[in-house]
Amino acid sequence: SGGEGAEYTVFNGIKVPPMKDIEGDRFAETIKEGYWWVKHYSPYCGHCNAIKPHWQTLYEFYYTSDPLEGRTKNAQPDVDSPNSFHGFYNFHFASMNCIAFGDTCDKNGVKSWPTFNLYKDGEFVETYKGGRTMQEFSHYVEEKLEQIKPGSRPREGVKVPAAGQTSIDRSE
Repeated sequence: SGGEGAEYTVFNGIKVPPMKDIEGDRFAETIKEGYWWVKHYSPYCGHCNAIKPHWQTLYEFYYTSDPLEGRTKNAQPDVDSPNSFHGFYNFHFASMNCIAFGDTCDKNGVKSWPTFNLYKDGEFVETYKGGRTMQEFSHYVEEKLEQIKPGSRPREGVKVPAAGQTSIDRSE
């Protein structure tokens, strides 16, 4: 859980709850339903800290995206609706601190940081081996979303924000 006082961020004018930072003993419970793409990290690892804004922006970008864009009258997606990104795809982003919860990271085969593992309904699917740019991360997400709901994603992919950006014009 984000804990008390965890700060909301805002992307495209929409409030975004803090990304889930999974605690070791809650891991199985947290990822038991849907797709979970989890960044396993160490707070002391330079690569992990360098990738942090990318991971956060990717999460905010997708959290506030509208899977039915152009098919509803809403100017802004309703993040609580079944047609919200999370509702529609049941795809989630999360992080896990492997210094605090090393046993859980070990159990999940995490040997280095950061490691990006995809889980589905509580089971390990694969470790992401792709590049670490916003475009490469997004390409992977788009591939998974299209598998979850065939025909729902634009063939040409989506325009992603730069790491750290707090908005993007989705109309282009």
